[in-house]
Amino acid sequence: MSPLHSKIVVQGFSFSNQQRRKDVTIAASSTSSSSSLDLDLLRIQAGGNSNKAQRKKKYTVINNQDRNDTCGIASPSSPLLLPDPLVPFDDIQSVSLILLKDITSKEKEQQQRIMKRQDHTATNTSFCPTVDSVMVVARIVLQNGSVVLLDPRDLHQTVDHKLWMTLRDHVDVSASQFSVVLDKNYFTSRQSYLEQKVHKTPTKNFTNNNNINNNNINHSNNNNMSPASAWGIKMEPLAFQQYQQLVKQKENGTVMETGMYILTHTSQHTGKVYTFGASPDGIVQYNTENKENKQNNNDNNNDDDDDDSMSSGLLEIKSLWGRRNNKGLPQYEHCPNRYYDQIQGQLAICDKPWCDLMLFIPPNNNNNNNNNNNNNNNNNNNNNNNNNNGGSTMKCKNKKKKSKRNGQKLNTAVTKTDGTFHVQRPRHGPNYSIVRVYRNETYWNQTLLPALIQFSDQVQELQQQHQQSLQ
Repeated sequence: MSPLHSKIVVQGFSFSNQQRRKDVTIAASSTSSSSSLDLDLLRIQAGGNSNKAQRKKKYTVINNQDRNDTCGIASPSSPLLLPDPLVPFDDIQSVSLILLKDITSKEKEQQQRIMKRQDHTATNTSFCPTVDSVMVVARIVLQNGSVVLLDPRDLHQTVDHKLWMTLRDHVDVSASQFSVVLDKNYFTSRQSYLEQKVHKTPTKNFTNNNNINNNNINHSNNNNMSPASAWGIKMEPLAFQQYQQLVKQKENGTVMETGMYILTHTSQHTGKVYTFGASPDGIVQYNTENKENKQNNNDNNNDDDDDDSMSSGLLEIKSLWGRRNNKGLPQYEHCPNRYYDQIQGQLAICDKPWCDLMLFIPPNNNNNNNNNNNNNNNNNNNNNNNNNNGGSTMKCKNKKKKSKRNGQKLNTAVTKTDGTFHVQRPRHGPNYSIVRVYRNETYWNQTLLPALIQFSDQVQELQQQHQQSLQ
């Protein structure tokens, strides 16, 4: 590892001026991943708090020995050495989602390869009995006629973005749109999303063979990505690296990147199969051996966090576009309502007991200095206000803060799952806030799942009416 990498302090994000060289190179192997990210380089290109002059500099990505031996592609908006796509999107003729049991005899060899990857994500149907424990795979037909079986969990959301978006269009609803289905989204209404699903315009024609829900395969246009979405995609590797270091250093855990999870639900009345998708940003796994040693030493210590460390969970990163230029991030004591439906859907689809929601903005080296200066300025202003107004302004501020604190105490910071209460204990930093959200099986079975089924039936009915009108 080069000195540039060894001097990085992840939690404090303190970097020396000697590291800010004009031409920075990243040593990357053929198996490069997010664990070898250069945090300094990402922070400079992050925008927001970083220096504009620094962001204009050009950086090169080279291999340790020879550039020709580099495996992968370099994104123009990121210094990372990305892996090659699993399947080149231009070589694809058709895509379909099929059940693992429906694979033809000619594809048995690839079935064996996929079956080996099924162990680490085996579902527990006893926890959520309304969900079928079946595995869905993507059947891809190439232009030359060959067939490729792909586990959607192996997709890279950046490199395989077009294929990933195509598979998202296969499912009835993806987890990121669950709040829209419940009409609780700030930016998209349920009616507009319904019209989008019914009148979707494909950018590439695909055939539809053995598709689970027998819908035409359409790939939505992704060229009109909003600046907030593009910025969020750029921030995810940096946030992932920071969370990875926190879990490894403080809690002795690991975080792995993952792709797309697909869940099927069969209606008991009609027999219709519904598909729902989720793409969490990571799978978190704790070191259970060290945790068992701690439990042996502290047999009488009953802590909810200890129970959480005995299992694996999800990671969901939300880069806050509206706060990207802020010098710090406020402390979030509970999950914001706009993310709750998505996280509960991810927990049900991926069959995990909890999810760490990481609210993130780019790190800034001058956070502490700026905060101290702001505190001094605020103190001076408060003193002046007290002298001029007899302390009336300060009293108003104190009343507002006290009422806000009381309101936060009234808001439940305790969630109930399976008859046990878990206290949400957020972790905070200068540029991030992590809130643990626990799975709510009752909310999924009684609120989310019925709404998703109703929405899917409505989409199918309107699609049939639309096709009849065209004929």
